[in-house]
Amino acid sequence: MIQYKIPFGISALTYQEVLQGAKDQKEFDTLNQYLSTQHIYYPSQESYEQAARIFFQCRKSGVTIRSTIDALIATTAIEYRLILLAKDKDFDNMAKVVSDLSLE
Repeated sequence: MIQYKIPFGISALTYQEVLQGAKDQKEFDTLNQYLSTQHIYYPSQESYEQAARIFFQCRKSGVTIRSTIDALIATTAIEYRLILLAKDKDFDNMAKVVSDLSLE
């Protein structure tokens, strides 16, 4: 990604999720130190409505999304025109319904 000058960063929500997963204080501090050096993408006010729309569209299409946060992360990626790097079935399922969502 760096050699192709593709912007890299982390959503504010993913930042929180990563820190929540720390097994102890040392890991929390190490993760926080690293993540604080990355570009953080914040959802806009409109992101929340769009995330709800994505969640609704998926549900209407028979696609179950387990986390409303995942819909907001996807919306943030769409708004910033980013490729979302994820190993998560929810994002794979969302991408079947939401054509603007680019996954890798």
